[in-house]
Amino acid sequence: MRAFRATGIGATVAAALAVAALGAPVADDAPAAIPGAAPAETAPTPAPAPPAPDVDRLARVERQVSRALAWMSEVGEGETEITLSKPIQVSAVDHQVEIVLPGVALIARDGGVEIARWSIGSVVLRQTDRDDGSWRLTGALPHDMTITIADEPATADPLTAQVTVDRSEIVWEGDPEDGFSHNLSAALGDLAVAIDVGRLAIGSLTVESHLETVTTPGADPAAAETAGADPAWTAPTHMELVDLAIIAAGTPPQTIGALDRLVLAGRAAGGSLARLRQVHRLGNRLAEANPLAVLGTLVELFTVSTEPSLLVSGVRGEIALSGLAAGGSGLGGRAVLAEGALDAAVSRLDTDDVRISLGYRHDGLEIGAEPADQAPMTPPAATVELALDHLPLGSAIALIGDLVSGASGAGAAAAADPAAAALDLVGTAGSRLEIGRFEVAAPAAAINLAGHVAADASSPYFAVADLDLRLTGLDAIATALETVTGEPPDPVVVAVISALGATETGTPRDGDMVARRYHVTLGADGRAFLNDTDVTPVFEQILAELAAEDAPPPPAAAAAGDDGLLTALTPAVMIPVLEEIGFAPSLRPQDGGFGILVSRGTRRYPVEQLFVVFGGCDAPDGCTDALIWSWFTPRPTPSFEAINDWNADSRWVRAYLDRDRDLRLEIDLHAGGGLGHAGLEDLIGSYLERLSDLIDRFGPRAP
Repeated sequence: MRAFRATGIGATVAAALAVAALGAPVADDAPAAIPGAAPAETAPTPAPAPPAPDVDRLARVERQVSRALAWMSEVGEGETEITLSKPIQVSAVDHQVEIVLPGVALIARDGGVEIARWSIGSVVLRQTDRDDGSWRLTGALPHDMTITIADEPATADPLTAQVTVDRSEIVWEGDPEDGFSHNLSAALGDLAVAIDVGRLAIGSLTVESHLETVTTPGADPAAAETAGADPAWTAPTHMELVDLAIIAAGTPPQTIGALDRLVLAGRAAGGSLARLRQVHRLGNRLAEANPLAVLGTLVELFTVSTEPSLLVSGVRGEIALSGLAAGGSGLGGRAVLAEGALDAAVSRLDTDDVRISLGYRHDGLEIGAEPADQAPMTPPAATVELALDHLPLGSAIALIGDLVSGASGAGAAAAADPAAAALDLVGTAGSRLEIGRFEVAAPAAAINLAGHVAADASSPYFAVADLDLRLTGLDAIATALETVTGEPPDPVVVAVISALGATETGTPRDGDMVARRYHVTLGADGRAFLNDTDVTPVFEQILAELAAEDAPPPPAAAAAGDDGLLTALTPAVMIPVLEEIGFAPSLRPQDGGFGILVSRGTRRYPVEQLFVVFGGCDAPDGCTDALIWSWFTPRPTPSFEAINDWNADSRWVRAYLDRDRDLRLEIDLHAGGGLGHAGLEDLIGSYLERLSDLIDRFGPRAP
């Protein structure tokens, strides 16, 4: 089921609330006093007459409200719609304008079928003007609301949730012309969502977002504004949720989840407030989807985005929570987190120098099973930070684009081994990983591990760790692993246990208890040390075991029968033949263990790519079949009749148009009954001869 389509909290709330472009407050037209006239002593002073309503102003407000609601439906492309039970009501109240939206409902559709409806009720908004020409809207949500979600497929028994809010306040401050938000805040108290199986209760929920301009220290803001300066900007955002409880229905009701506090904080900064406003206006114009303005708007947006000054210079976000608890009796387990946080930041945005950092920390995490006497695995504390200090943004974008598109050249190499390409880029960026503090405890296994790990790509020793380990039952752990798996422990596990149990002299410890501090160094030269003892053989064994688990079986050698004929096809057979012709094939993983040979075209054969796909690979010495195919984009696209005529004059090969209207040529090879080396070369030669003719007839000429 698809949820409501989101257009961003700023755009959505602004469009829902920024419904009017309003003029100045209504003036007081009381007559002036007559100089020298004595005040009347006996006649009471008449009360001033209320100002007459500004009819034009109210009409303008009503038009703006209607346009805002229609704009939101246009953004939703008919799949999201705001409806009212009655026409909009606009009236003057003192120096404010009161806007009543009767019977508001937010409807979501999927393929024209209603799947969800949020029946909000009547919403009342008050508007006042601000000194800077922007305006302020205030309002509140009704106490009772209903959310109805249809089943999928829709049935007569949809899911209905009753929503109650004891107190609420929404404030929006922004530009009445384009909906550009200066400040946004919303506060909800005692929010509850109830369904048949239980309810969700929130003590309070607040959201705040502010746009602030940043001027040069010591500068006169008024003088800067007069001079037409373009100030930088920051936009801090803060959301806080307090006292969340998830309560299951029953007698008595049971709390199965709780959270004391959740805080989402973010901050964006930029170098041009004027450009930010300009991009916002352009985005609004695009959202309105006016076909006559889209092309010009896209050109203007591109021009704005490529100006020298930065639109956004840095972004930072953080999620922090405390008192998280989930699970309970009868649910099979529990999890309790005293406090934790996750943060991410992007700064120094430049084409050649970007800094990215990710951080995580927690205290008091406990994960366990029911009943409570089964001791939990408890990582009570951890702090992790990963930073890329000098990431070349252009190279990163190019790598991602190559991986997504499977492009040629360096991109093809990256697509063949994306992990290696990414590690090369990370190494160039001067990456740094630090686990500043961590603890892991499992009382049932008598394990207590605490330590610090740091890794730096620019350091001679790329990883250094200090571990405080208290571990009992090494022999019992090995026995338990064998009992669970039914076979001796994995060599990697044995190597790790042996390293942890090594004495200061490096010999494995044959005891049942380890309680000591370890200093581990992994050098960039591949050597490893444990408490200054060279344990490189153990480290190499671990890496070899891990690599063996992931590596495909090695290509089998060419298998020949007693008569010297090939009975199997392998990369070892095909690669030399293609290399002699001028191709540069490389292997890709394939089911069956051998791989797909991939190569770019050559000057003589300017195809986009050439592939060799192996089949019938059940035999231990290779595969019985192989398919060679390549493709290129013909200029212009030939007719099916022309391709059929070409096929009628060819043997062994077949040509056809694929779904992308590219021209593809294939040939099948079979060695099950024996195939001589000369016969293999003749078949490939026939394929290339016909490929050359196909290119001459329909395709691009060699450069």
